[in-house]
Amino acid sequence: MKFKIISLSILLSFSALAQEAEEPVVVNKVCEFKIECHKNTSDYSLEYKVLGEGCAENAAGEFILVSENRRTPLQIKGLPLKKFDDKGNASKLCEIDGEKYPAVDLGDDRIALFVRIDNRPSLDRLGGIIIDVKKRKVIKLEENLGEIKNQNFAMLKSGRGFKTRLVKESLKEVSCDCDAAVIDAWKEITAYSSIFKAKWIK
Repeated sequence: MKFKIISLSILLSFSALAQEAEEPVVVNKVCEFKIECHKNTSDYSLEYKVLGEGCAENAAGEFILVSENRRTPLQIKGLPLKKFDDKGNASKLCEIDGEKYPAVDLGDDRIALFVRIDNRPSLDRLGGIIIDVKKRKVIKLEENLGEIKNQNFAMLKSGRGFKTRLVKESLKEVSCDCDAAVIDAWKEITAYSSIFKAKWIK
């Protein structure tokens, strides 16, 4: 009888360990980030999550809108994004780790969120997403507003929108795949309710 009780105890112990091992392990990946936005009395956040188990090059991801105790995935075509912030003088609507994040209030519960798209081995691209926070959906996704030459990014107020430095020309005479092989210039970008418009500043 004593042998049966001991055997049963061992089996129960192994069973408990097996159940613990089967529970999913939540990993906070270094390539994921959270953007927090504040508008009047309305607070919400956008969590960028990688679709997969690691932070591989060009790993696809998605944004999750978190507000009013609800979590809603937003369709951004699995774009691989990089964490970045804004060093310019645009108004502060959103922040990331205490630093200003490039975003514009469009009114009517809509925002234009700018993103840095991982385009390795080429230069990163600047993208834009117009989000209706109330309807919890993406209105417009612009995947290529231009290539970003520099590590730091700055939005400066210009007209109805803002301007930033983006790549305008590639130099065939320079053989390296580096920032020395490109020339950047000022590009003015304006976000409207459902579209982006961009033009080079002469």
